[in-house]
Amino acid sequence: MALFTGCAKAGPQPFSILEEGSAAMTTEDFTFALAMEQSEWEELYGQIHAHRLPPPRAPGVDFEKNLILMVAAGWKPSAGYQVHISRIEHLGATLQVHIEVHEPPADSLRLTVMTQPYAVILVERPERLEKVEFLDPQREILHRLHLPSP
Repeated sequence: MALFTGCAKAGPQPFSILEEGSAAMTTEDFTFALAMEQSEWEELYGQIHAHRLPPPRAPGVDFEKNLILMVAAGWKPSAGYQVHISRIEHLGATLQVHIEVHEPPADSLRLTVMTQPYAVILVERPERLEKVEFLDPQREILHRLHLPSP
């Protein structure tokens, strides 16, 4: 992991969705992860897809320009749950990741099966990054990742 210094801009941070699914193979209530190099991404991707044999290879990413964030919502009692990243804001040396967990409509037919909804996103690497904060729709911080100093 690295800390990048320089002039930091503020405002919305573009991102793209690499993958969304319902079987993240995580063990926590919520899981938040950051990959800033290929080896970290391969380990994270392997964890997400541990239920698949053989596990697929992680897609290549240009980590000089990008980083990867993953949010998994933990075990859910039925199909139909989704993790949605609504926006990312770049504030100084902080990325704020706004998360929503969508539940299936109350009147919908639901497959009774344990799921682990998740989203993996690709984000342009900021020049300066010290922490990543994951926020709920009320802007409460769910988790904070501090990056080590160089």
